[in-house]
Amino acid sequence: MKLNSKCNFEKRTGGLLLYANYSNKLTLIPIPKESLIGITLTRGKESIKPFFLSPMWILLKLGVSKLYARYFRYRLYEYSIDQMELNVKTTEYEMNFIANGYLFEKQLSFFESLNYENKLKTIIKAST
Repeated sequence: MKLNSKCNFEKRTGGLLLYANYSNKLTLIPIPKESLIGITLTRGKESIKPFFLSPMWILLKLGVSKLYARYFRYRLYEYSIDQMELNVKTTEYEMNFIANGYLFEKQLSFFESLNYENKLKTIIKAST
């Protein structure tokens, strides 16, 4: 697999299937459930700085989740999140991936649905 490949995981009955695409060249890597040692998902550091009476500030004061309110920021500095990191360890490979921080919840939901509780580790970096 080449660096800077665009990757997707697919849930299969026997484990995972990794699709890696680089310059329209597709590489498939099967990851059997038995060979999976661990999955570490790291959330990037969040910066939440809404200004007085901005739409995001109002929503947060009304108790709306920051996951929803962040889409109503007026200025770019009101909300930012660093990239998320994913580490997959198998008996044969150790793979490190990075992705947009906004995708963390979706990725966490996907990996939790695999029911690999003892193999899934989540790290959340401090917010400011």
